[in-house]
Amino acid sequence: MSARVSVVVPTVGRASLHAALDSVRHQGVDVEILVVDDSGSGAVGEALGSDVHVIRTRGRVGAAEARNVGMAAATAEFIAFLDDDDVWLPGHLSDALALLEARPEVDVYAARGLVLDEAGRGRVEPTVLLGDRTVAQYFFERNAWRSRCRRIMTPTLVFRAALRSHPMEGHRAVNEDTWWLLTAERDRGAVVAQSSHIGAVVHGSGDRTTSRWSTDLGDWLDDVDALRPGAAAVEQLSMLARPAVRSGRPHAVIGVGRDVLGRPAGWTWLPVVGLHLAAAGAVGVARRVRAARRTADA
Repeated sequence: MSARVSVVVPTVGRASLHAALDSVRHQGVDVEILVVDDSGSGAVGEALGSDVHVIRTRGRVGAAEARNVGMAAATAEFIAFLDDDDVWLPGHLSDALALLEARPEVDVYAARGLVLDEAGRGRVEPTVLLGDRTVAQYFFERNAWRSRCRRIMTPTLVFRAALRSHPMEGHRAVNEDTWWLLTAERDRGAVVAQSSHIGAVVHGSGDRTTSRWSTDLGDWLDDVDALRPGAAAVEQLSMLARPAVRSGRPHAVIGVGRDVLGRPAGWTWLPVVGLHLAAAGAVGVARRVRAARRTADA
């Protein structure tokens, strides 16, 4: 029987790849497994099994280009993404196919994930689901900065093969997967549906998150603001100002606030910036008081 889903797994040769592939094999769905070796050293070999097709990039081209290579090679009706350090939970593909077959207007399926931090602690993300919003509304509507967590998790994506003609932008250093969804929606009219099901166990990384927001952040903010005016302010308040509040750093909030207020119609964000600044100041004072008490007790 021909494969129903082509599974694209970019890798640089992590040992965790074997667990990722085992989770694919246990989905109970006919799959075509496409491992895209981006190690540049041929680190991924035949030991993966006879059911795995290994495709090699020119080496270290990044996850976006590796996924493009996999999409171009896919032959099934549907394509799914999985990362080499994550695993799918049983039933993930069945859930995706059931929704895509029942709702022909939907082009992309996404699920929630159990995200493990470096210490192995787990949390389910996102806490706020897409619902009937567009992807652009979901991430950039004005009140999105209030939400604890909005995500569309790439290792849970299953989509119709027609979208393989819409490649990811390999040069993009920040949120290339999110941009792929945003532009598929804008340029191709793609419809995304997000399930409340937990489809994958995903390994988070604080270092990768920090790197993501320190590399080409300015370009990302300009691009999303052009796509949806006001989006840059939402991103800065949720991804930069909120962490500064939690760590009690009012000076950092001031820096973010200056940029937000300097954007078109930025003055409308003045109450929100003021709220962040007051909260950061209160957290900072509380931390100093606790530190002084600990010193006195010592």
